[in-house]
Amino acid sequence: MATRYLIVDDLDGSTAGVEPSRFALEGVDYLIDLSESNRERLHAALAPFIAAARRETRNSRTRPQRAAQKANPVSNATIRTWWAEHWQSADLPEPRTHGMIPTRVRQAYQAAHATPTA
Repeated sequence: MATRYLIVDDLDGSTAGVEPSRFALEGVDYLIDLSESNRERLHAALAPFIAAARRETRNSRTRPQRAAQKANPVSNATIRTWWAEHWQSADLPEPRTHGMIPTRVRQAYQAAHATPTA
């Protein structure tokens, strides 16, 4: 037997013609389920701002964290090795061998290897 899902409009609870709608504001992506009439309301509300705005591609966004990593490149393997040896004493999450290295771990590594200034 197949399972059926009912998508409900997040604003008014209606179920006819409801589809997910995506939008972003100030670097945060949003997903909301809207009926056709509420989608039209969202589009109408955003239309003057969209008309005055410039389109930005995702590749043109700069990330300060990435820029900092390029300025002082340390391999992930080096950080992971240090993390595995110091995670308990530095009160860090348990190390993992794959995936993103948490910002907290990178910051702890950088602090442990910072050159003292005179």
